[in-house]
Amino acid sequence: MGSVYSQTSENASITSVDPRIQEVFADQLQTLVLNVPNRLNDLTDILNNRVRIETRTVSENEKYTKLSSVEFFNKYNPSLERDTTIDSTNFNPLKYVLQFHASHRMMYRIDGTDKVVVIYPQQFLKNK
Repeated sequence: MGSVYSQTSENASITSVDPRIQEVFADQLQTLVLNVPNRLNDLTDILNNRVRIETRTVSENEKYTKLSSVEFFNKYNPSLERDTTIDSTNFNPLKYVLQFHASHRMMYRIDGTDKVVVIYPQQFLKNK
């Protein structure tokens, strides 16, 4: 009876996880996210509060890294594919090796668009 309860509890916690986190961590979700204190909260904070897609005019001399040149993170889910189109409702930044913990705002140009993925540092949000 105890193991059935435990299994039910694990399934309930997995179903409440953002699907973008599930997509990236796949069958390692329990081990790498749910069993690590604060990991789920940190990833959820990145997705919901710290990453935004913003419109920024393209300039000739801009130095934004192009999203297509960023390393793809499919270590735990080899079937992941790079996005062919990106919008703010379906973008999963966890699929890319982005600098989520920089001390300053990071920006990545979405190739061929006037859109930029902006990652705000934790400290920026604490000051708001």
